[in-house]
Amino acid sequence: MFRPVIEWFGAGNVVLTDDAGGPGAFREALAAVPGLEKLARNTWARWPTTELAVAMEFVLEGLHQNSVLARSRVEGKTTYRDMVRSMLEGMDLKKPRGRRNPLVTARTGTRPRQNRP
Repeated sequence: MFRPVIEWFGAGNVVLTDDAGGPGAFREALAAVPGLEKLARNTWARWPTTELAVAMEFVLEGLHQNSVLARSRVEGKTTYRDMVRSMLEGMDLKKPRGRRNPLVTARTGTRPRQNRP
């Protein structure tokens, strides 16, 4: 049901909506996501077509609230993108990390307790 939407974002695609763009631009931005309109129509079949874009954004907001999509809102612009990709963005995974802290255990990733007198 949500697979086409999630896979589209997983491929690196982003939805950008702008409050200043008007309802046509808002709906057009959301319509770029394959399967999103169908999902919204199936879920909110009684909603008028003019309000379908609101239902489509509601689906994206639900995916954001369930940590599937990342959402950022800056100066009237809202961006939805893949959560994992946004968390890893900017990290250079090929760069060596340097020396490990000998106090951090490999199994738990936590520091061992120190015995205090």
